[in-house]
Amino acid sequence: MRRIVFPMFLALGLTCGLARPGLAQDGVFRSYADMRTTLDRMMIDRRIADFMIAVGGADEMTVQQLDSLEARVRELYPEPFTNVTRARAEDLGDGFRHEMLIYWTGTSYLYVRILVHERAGETVAVTTRFNTDFDAINGLF
Repeated sequence: MRRIVFPMFLALGLTCGLARPGLAQDGVFRSYADMRTTLDRMMIDRRIADFMIAVGGADEMTVQQLDSLEARVRELYPEPFTNVTRARAEDLGDGFRHEMLIYWTGTSYLYVRILVHERAGETVAVTTRFNTDFDAINGLF
């Protein structure tokens, strides 16, 4: 399988012009469980454009770029993911931690790193990155 990198550097507070109803627009969620439920559902279904919008990163991409990215992911992973696990989590202090999530089906894996900030009554997905190469994500820890 060819390796592909999907950096998603997210800036908080920027308004996303690609809003879709029912999605967080700036990476802010009611809780960690809400964030994971939302993001896991999108990643499992390979809805990368919606994922980017939910974590606040779509403002850095055009609609065409989002569609192209989603098409590429669906090409690499033609079937929805059937499994997800949190493989690593590291507390960084002051409510920050980063985590490695792994999505897979059969022997096809996608690795995700997300920087999370837990603050007064909400959870923020500050930055996220995903890659087909385990070492590229694991090396961020």
